[in-house]
Amino acid sequence: MVEKEGALSGEESLIKGDRLNLKVLFLVLNKGWKRILYTALLVFVLTILVVIFIPNRFEAGAVILPKAGGASQLDRLGGLASLAGVNISSMVGETSELPPDVYPALVYSYPNVKKLMEAEYNFKGVSHSMSFYEWFIGDSVSSFSDKMVRYTIRLPWTIMDALKKEPGLVEAGTDQSDLILISKREAKVLKEVRSMIDVEVNSKTGLVSLRVEAEEPLLAAQMAQLAVAQLQEAIVRHQTSQVANNLAFVEERLKEQREELREAQKVYFEFLDANRNRVAERSDLRQRELNDAYNLAVQLYQSLAEQVEQARIAVKRETPAFSIIEPVSVPSEKFFPRRSLVAALGLLGGVFLGLFWVLGVALYKSIKMNWESQY
Repeated sequence: MVEKEGALSGEESLIKGDRLNLKVLFLVLNKGWKRILYTALLVFVLTILVVIFIPNRFEAGAVILPKAGGASQLDRLGGLASLAGVNISSMVGETSELPPDVYPALVYSYPNVKKLMEAEYNFKGVSHSMSFYEWFIGDSVSSFSDKMVRYTIRLPWTIMDALKKEPGLVEAGTDQSDLILISKREAKVLKEVRSMIDVEVNSKTGLVSLRVEAEEPLLAAQMAQLAVAQLQEAIVRHQTSQVANNLAFVEERLKEQREELREAQKVYFEFLDANRNRVAERSDLRQRELNDAYNLAVQLYQSLAEQVEQARIAVKRETPAFSIIEPVSVPSEKFFPRRSLVAALGLLGGVFLGLFWVLGVALYKSIKMNWESQY
């Protein structure tokens, strides 16, 4: 009689041995459906309130395909140049191609990110262009969702940030000549810029995808365009660093030799003018010495001029080309958030939370009943 009353009152155990009592499970769900419904509606309403205040995010980017330098064309040019005694391959040397896996590190490097931060962009509601740093720091008006998160979920961290004293950039007595000094505010903006950029490299195809997310579509497109240009410049700079340094050295040496040639020419022809009608063994010996020095200067100058041309061809040869598979364009639709999807997930999560609550309470009571019956 007691067991029958317990079953009718819903106090029967939810778990019998190692099996689930479906009858009790049905009674529990039938009794707690209102609790599940109210929990799902509450979570759904909270999700809607949060999603409404989440700012829109727009994505812009490009897909590029880096290629090696124009070796085939310049090889034919090198064959023609060899007929004139110009050895192009000797100016190229051993050059290492930059691995594609290094491209993200180039994009996220401090110099490139700093350029993106300090570059001028056009912002909505601003009549003149300004840097991202000025816009980000000047936009001090926090949204409702930011304030809600700051003073609820992140309240302990908000208090810690308010009490924490900002340390100095460099301790006294530290040599600052080779150090990069970054303030706390600048570090915050640099972190924000890095979080806006996404770089993906396909090792099989060699395609490089660079994307930028921002709250404004025009800002996303402008920053993506600049980031792609900086990546191309960094790749070219690395690929041609050796031959470019060689070109600069040979051009500087050619400039010096030009001055030496002018000086030797000046001394030689001045001597000829001064000793035009004079015949003497000593003057003939001096003339031959000056003539030899002049001819040597001419030969050195011509040799350096040839090396300069070789170096310029080598720079062209090692300069990689880029194919723009997908150019940067201003996005017309937002990338995030997908409010309908988030609302549906919120509703589904509320239902699961309600089920977890009702079934958890029933399971706790069932375990407690089994424990009391045994002891």
